[in-house]
Amino acid sequence: MASQSSSSSVAANVALSAVTGAFNMFLTNPLDSLRIRWQVLPAMDSMMGRASAGRPGISPPSTSIVAFGRHVVQSEGLWRGLWSPGLAPNCAACACSVGVRLGFYPAIRDALSPPDATQAFSQRPGAMLGAGLLAGAAGYATASPLFLVKTRLQAAAGRASEGSLPRKGAFLREVLDLRRTYGIAGLWRGAPVGVVRGAVLSSSQTAAYDATKTFCRSRGILEDGPLLHAAASLVAALALTTAVIPLDVVLTRYQTATDKEAGAGVAACAGNILRQEGPSGFLRGWGALFVRMAPSSFTTFLIYEQLRKLAGMQYLS
Repeated sequence: MASQSSSSSVAANVALSAVTGAFNMFLTNPLDSLRIRWQVLPAMDSMMGRASAGRPGISPPSTSIVAFGRHVVQSEGLWRGLWSPGLAPNCAACACSVGVRLGFYPAIRDALSPPDATQAFSQRPGAMLGAGLLAGAAGYATASPLFLVKTRLQAAAGRASEGSLPRKGAFLREVLDLRRTYGIAGLWRGAPVGVVRGAVLSSSQTAAYDATKTFCRSRGILEDGPLLHAAASLVAALALTTAVIPLDVVLTRYQTATDKEAGAGVAACAGNILRQEGPSGFLRGWGALFVRMAPSSFTTFLIYEQLRKLAGMQYLS
């Protein structure tokens, strides 16, 4: 394969990836907010000592995520209820994480590929998976404080009336509150799970996308262009959703837990989910995550590939 590892091309790829991440998250933040609020709903019900179905007029419907989303929009409005919560830190977090995980992916993949792998068809899946894991872990470690803040702000949008995690309009205030309460280390609360989640997400997404493109090009099924990018991005969305949802549920519950619950640790948090909801609890929000990740994956790779083309670079290969 042609080398894509020069310092100038890597820097350009990181910059293009960062722009892609921020813009894409601006478009899809409502879906991310809905997913977070849906995932913490059982914990909210438990804290209030009521059934998960809630009390009429007090607790939002938890029968389905569609009904829940409709309730949020009707009672709070699209912007206030779903679009604005956590928007700024989410865009900043994705600029960092996507900038690193997608920006450095080609260079790491090329470095891990066999020396004689001069053609795209020769790229081994192991190199793709390894590059995704390494770049993803680095990206999410860098952006972990921003993801923590956005998650707390999104969860707070559904808890403002219950005296827990009061809603805040700006993420800077939440950062200062976290630092004052937990210290600098508190900004990385849940970071180990987040980094593992990010590594798994990045590995499954980029490897599935890269492998699908490689397979289709090598077999002459599709030429490298927007149609192939769209098809590969949907395969990537399926792969990453299935791989990451258990970690996603645990991370969301842990980051939004009370101090007492969080103090028991991540493993205890996962154990509580298993006891209270069974194995299916770890898949809670799969549909919401896929609905969020499918358009996100679609727009991410289409924007990224077209930005590469506009910058005079080749499509990812």
